Amino acid sequence: MGAWSAGALRDLVEDSGSEALGEPAGVLVVDETRFLKKGTHSVGIGRRYSGMAGRIETRQEGAFVSYASWLAHTLTDCRLYPPKDWAADEARCIKANGPEDIAFPTNGDP
Repeated sequence: MGAWSAGALRDLVEDSGSEALGEPAGVLVVDETRFLKKGTHSVGIGRRYSGMAGRIETRQEGAFVSYASWLAHTLTDCRLYPPKDWAADEARCIKANGPEDIAFPTNGDP
């Protein structure tokens, strides 16, 4: 099995999706999502308050951008937002096969 890149796949889907779906009535949809998780091995996981659960839970946070039109929709970008302690723990990130450029986002970060 060969190596693959999530970013390269995302770029391929974005390019082919915008070619196939591009039209004047298309829109970008931005969604911030939180995933409740069990364990400690997922990339960017942390204990944070969860409004859905009403208490502090182990979870991931991510933001997703998709393109949608009346024809169909496609994911165009996504990013995990790890807690500060997770992003600073290089050994933990490597063990979880996390991206090399993972960082704790601060105000003003894209």
